[in-house]
Amino acid sequence: MQKLPILAVILWAIGYAAGHGGNFAAELSHRREYLEKRGASLREARDLCARNGADDRELFERGIQDIQLTHDLGERALKDYNHTHQTSDKYTLNTDPHEIFQKYKACALSPDVTEGPFYVEGELMRRNIVDGQSGIPLHLKIRVKDFATCNDVQDVLVEVWHANALGTYSGTGSEHGKTYLRGLQRTDNMGVVSFDTLFPGHYYMRAPHVHIAVHIAGTAEGSDGSVRNNVVSLSAQVFFDQDLILAVEKEDPYRQNKQEFMWNADDGFLQQEGSAGFDPFVDWVGLSKNTRDGLLAWITVGANLTEHRALSVADSRP
Repeated sequence: MQKLPILAVILWAIGYAAGHGGNFAAELSHRREYLEKRGASLREARDLCARNGADDRELFERGIQDIQLTHDLGERALKDYNHTHQTSDKYTLNTDPHEIFQKYKACALSPDVTEGPFYVEGELMRRNIVDGQSGIPLHLKIRVKDFATCNDVQDVLVEVWHANALGTYSGTGSEHGKTYLRGLQRTDNMGVVSFDTLFPGHYYMRAPHVHIAVHIAGTAEGSDGSVRNNVVSLSAQVFFDQDLILAVEKEDPYRQNKQEFMWNADDGFLQQEGSAGFDPFVDWVGLSKNTRDGLLAWITVGANLTEHRALSVADSRP
């Protein structure tokens, strides 16, 4: 496996902190606490980070320690998941997702990880989140389990957001007010939600991924169909097989993406997701032999429903 150049990681960490309010230091500390003391309360770890804070020197030192720890755990974890997640099942868009999840059962606690600097509050309840963007269709099914009981979690809101083919997020910066590739759905009686979206693009220091947040029970949408509540039980990220990514990257508009490409093996966040016994890769089938026709993908996430935290809000939908 290719190693991350440590100087590049440190410079990225410092640059990230400067560009996003210095929150990366707390993120690093939170992640290290989670990996070292997996049985400890995530809330305690977050509170510890908030009390300690971090100056530039601490950020530098924690950056080194976190990447070293993450790489050690990540290499072992990724070997467990370094296989194709493409299935031979003849699923189509007409296949009942309950049929899929009855076969592909899972109940593992999904690591609660950073929501990153692109979470936007006030997004809309909707299944189709394409909003005029171009790319390869991704039909994503997500099942939510209560990790403590392995029961399906019914009637909770699941939110997703991700970058477009060129590695850009809607809703923040120059894209303020735009809503593409963001939305929420409410789980059914099997804990399942479905989104019609596009395959995500890579961006600097990140392999293609999708953010998933499971909102706390009782969260409701407003009269305009939006949800303005950032308190969640789980914030996760899910990923895609490397061979699939390479096939997608050959197609337009993905091959127009000018940002530096990031391999799965070099994405530190992916390594941390996989290090806790959770397989962060979606299972999938192609809808035809042509990649451009899109894919059907699915994954089960396990939430600790006793844990609540507020996501860091980068912007709000007008």
